[in-house]
Amino acid sequence: LAHVMDAVGRPYPAADWPKVTWAAPTNRPENLKYIVENFQRQTYPNLELVVALNSDAFDIRDVEAAFGGDPRVKVLSIPEDRTLGDVLNATIDAMTGDYWSKIDDDNVYLENFTLDLILPTQYVDARIIGKHAYFIYLEASDELLLRRPGASHQYTPFCSGSALAVHASLLQEVRFPSETVGEDTIWLKECVEQGERIYSPDIFNYAVVRKADKSRHTWQEVDDALRRGAQFVAHGLDLDAIRA
Repeated sequence: LAHVMDAVGRPYPAADWPKVTWAAPTNRPENLKYIVENFQRQTYPNLELVVALNSDAFDIRDVEAAFGGDPRVKVLSIPEDRTLGDVLNATIDAMTGDYWSKIDDDNVYLENFTLDLILPTQYVDARIIGKHAYFIYLEASDELLLRRPGASHQYTPFCSGSALAVHASLLQEVRFPSETVGEDTIWLKECVEQGERIYSPDIFNYAVVRKADKSRHTWQEVDDALRRGAQFVAHGLDLDAIRA
């Protein structure tokens, strides 16, 4: 549709799409550039961003300047002693979207990532849309893998906490626990226990990036565990392999 609208010289109709709020918590100033890059390349026409700074190392004025005064961007400064769950709840309080999508500050989100998550809301009965099958890049071995191949285009019991879209109504019913590790897993399990369904869309436009230095990650899973059952795709972080 975007290609057709471009060809006839008409704007892509943003009003026809539900508004999506990207929630980007971060406590690492060196990763701000990834949030900027991932947000600015999204094709989705009705998108806002809430950046939640969870470290005293940030200067909020520098962060706002990094987005060039984009009116779609809101920056929150949250005391660094607050848990990640508390930070996520703060982004929910600040959102104005119909859907909320948590974005990690070190993963890859290509142009059509947001569109991937929102398209299924037109035809499935689920308030959580999230990628259960997804690409992962292991820096230590320079491997791009596909985790859980086959777990797409179907209802699933779980999904990646950094590749999901959640309807705003559900977020008012179930809040994130005040935890820094596993807060999204706890939240997803509680939602499922209460009868919520999760739908896993296609595998494309998103990749988890695992650095060789595991201390740079909140999620401390070792590479061998992440490789188990995964399908080899390519050597190197091949963006063409994950783009669609």
